[in-house]
Amino acid sequence: MTKPGWRTVLLREEVVKAIEKVKSERESASRRRIALGAFIEELVWQVIEGQEILREYGPFIEKIAIDSNEIVLRDNRIGRIVECVVKEGELYCLHCQSLNCVHIGYSWAIPEVYKIMNLKGKKMPKIE
Repeated sequence: MTKPGWRTVLLREEVVKAIEKVKSERESASRRRIALGAFIEELVWQVIEGQEILREYGPFIEKIAIDSNEIVLRDNRIGRIVECVVKEGELYCLHCQSLNCVHIGYSWAIPEVYKIMNLKGKKMPKIE
């Protein structure tokens, strides 16, 4: 019997394998065990936060280019090209000189950036 408010969710086998791989990599990097439910919940919340950022800032920020160490954005609100770079393993906005500005939040919401940073064991910062 399940607890009230809980639902049983079936996932495709390839999704389960991908989750287990990322979880195992995260556990190896941190050298501690992570409960599967907590791990999945954290992943889901990060995606939800990313989607909220895209919805809020998407109308005035757009991705121009991405390479292994740099994300180039156009911020139409300020009329400028903005670069976010990987600095000491974290995303850093050269325009705002910040680790947690709107440009960093937008960059984290780009699926390919999120995937790379997440595989490195990094988490999206709280955006100011």
